[in-house]
Order: sequence, then C-alpha cells, then structure tokens
Amino acid sequence: MRIERASVAGLALLALAAGCGGAARHPTAPGPGGGGGAVPARSSTAIDAARLQNVFRERTTGATAIDYPIGPGDLIEISVPAMPELQQQQVRVAGTGVISLPLLGDLQAGGRTEEQLRRELEERLAAYMHRPELSLLVKEYHSRQVGVLGSVKEPGLHTASHRNATILDMISEAGGLTEEATQRLLFMPVEAVAGDEARQLATAGGIASDASPAAADPAAGGAPLLKATNPIVIDLENMNERSQHFALSVPVRPGDTIIALGGGQIFVQGWVEKPGAYPVTRGLTLLGAIAGAGGPAFPAKRTTVKILRDNGAQERELILANLEEIEHGAAIDPPLREGDLIQVDAAGTKLAAYGVYSFFTNVIRVGLSMATPF
Repeated sequence: MRIERASVAGLALLALAAGCGGAARHPTAPGPGGGGGAVPARSSTAIDAARLQNVFRERTTGATAIDYPIGPGDLIEISVPAMPELQQQQVRVAGTGVISLPLLGDLQAGGRTEEQLRRELEERLAAYMHRPELSLLVKEYHSRQVGVLGSVKEPGLHTASHRNATILDMISEAGGLTEEATQRLLFMPVEAVAGDEARQLATAGGIASDASPAAADPAAGGAPLLKATNPIVIDLENMNERSQHFALSVPVRPGDTIIALGGGQIFVQGWVEKPGAYPVTRGLTLLGAIAGAGGPAFPAKRTTVKILRDNGAQERELILANLEEIEHGAAIDPPLREGDLIQVDAAGTKLAAYGVYSFFTNVIRVGLSMATPF
C-alpha cells in the first residue's frame, strides 16, 4: 500500500482503510522485528519500529497521557448552570493568554491545563456560591500546532484539531503529498521533560508554561516543558500493510515535526540556521550542505556531526564527522548521497548559555524560511 501523492483523497482512502482518522480506536502495535546492524545489536529499521511503538504506547495510555496547556487563540466554553451570566459562555484566549468573564474578571488561561483553569474558576466562584458546579470545554484548538514539512502541498505549521489527531491526519491537513514525495517520512516526536532537568532548563531560559521553574514540572502541577527528539524514519515502501496502518495511526502532539522526503534531496536538521531539505548537486559535501543551511547555530556541537545513510541492507549507516577538523584540512569532507540525513546536535554547555531548549524552534524557523515545498 502506498500513500497517494496526487491528492488528499488518496490519504482519506488510506485513513479509511487504516481506521486511523482520529477516533479513539487504535490498532495493535506490530512487533519491531529483528535484524543485525553494523554497530547496534539491532538494525536501524528495527530500532525505529521500536521507538515508534514506544511513542504510540505513551500517547495512548491514560496513565502517561499529558494534558497540554491552553494557548492563545483557543476557544473555551464555560458554563455555570446556577449563574445566568455564565451559562454557555464562549471566550477566546487572547494573545497574552488572558480570558475575561462576567463577574469573575480576567483570568490567566494561557499556559494552564484545563484542570488548572477549572480549579481557578471554582476558587473564584466560591465567593458567590457554595460548592460551585461548572463545565469547561476547549471547543477549538489553535495553539496546538504540528510542523508538517517537506514534500507536502502546504508545508508549515498546522493545528491538531483534536487530541487523537494522527500522523495521517496532519499530512491531510497539509494538503497531502506532492508528486515529488517518496514513501519515506521523518517523524520527530517531542517528549516531556520533568523533575530536575525541567527545573534546570526553565531556570536557564527554556520554554515553559509559566515564568517559574516549578511550573515546568508536570509532577508539580505545571504544564510540561517539551524537547525535540531524534527523527524516526518511517519507510512505508518497505512496510507490510499492517505496519503501514500502525505507523500512520500514531497520535501527534503539539511540537511534533513530520517531514515528507522528496527524491534527489538531503535533509539538514538540528542546530543550523536554516534546517530543511536541499537538492543533491554534483560534488555536494558535508561542509557545503551545512553552509547551504546557513551554518551551525551557536549551540551546535561542531565536533560530532551525524550523517545517517540508508545502505540498502535493512540498516542505516552512521557516519560521524568533525567540522573543525574538516575545516582545518585534518579530516576528509565526506561527500553526500541522496537521502542522507544530517543531524547537528547541541553542546550541553553552549545550550545552557544560549538559554533556549529545543522545543519546536527548528520547526518554526523552517516554516518561516521555506518559500517552496521540498
């Protein structure tokens, strides 16, 4: 089974066949399979499959599900049956994160979870009634955005309109795949950071839901601080039908990135000024690709740049390169091939000094800087 490239209708048909259009119904995760890699004990294909299973399991298990914060543009419906002024009140969250309600005045909704906002409302209503009863529903989400980039008709940031939105749903939101798209996707899920790491990052200037470092820790009742993870390669061409259905049914979360790869291109991601896909030209090398992506950003770890390459043997080759040695002629500048993925990680010390943790930063930069699809 292939993703139809010409239209959203093809994606819709696949969604119907897969049963993954955003309902609570989920398929059973297939086993990751075996196989040996050159360095790891398992092939990269098996490792990607196992990582995808873990993401699916974490996002469909109630005990580990994350209640993501409300954000600017979201439409909230609040109803207090005993108060006519507050029956079925619909209010949109302002850019500052504030909502205004009759009798209750201004409340900070942005950055709070639905449960946190509900508790705040109950506390304010306690001044007017004993044991207030209310209902709260986020009717429209406009702050929960997922990056869908590459060979799609409308690359950029797209809203996950419901909690069960899947990879396939987001590709459909982006207008479907273009004619140049291959059957390979890169999926970069975000994960929550909690405890000491979250507090340390928030103190250093990481993106959190509140000004206080404690608010970055979900265990303390705050909205989660998120970080990007390394990409998972979804190679639909080499999957059976059941595995395709499962992969496209994985739920997305705000901050995720989905990249549809096109033919004749390499992809540069991580801490470079202009991450994205670039055409493979004659004689293209690593230094040329990094330069074409605007060069390394300040936090970049220049001594260990990764090149991930499919070698056609059910495993992905990992090539490590030292940009500083290459620039000084002490190491060979490796030539690149079609489909190579270049990953520029951050050095920990530089990242803390830079004061920004990688939450959706690259997606936003790509969405703003890419004038054309891959």
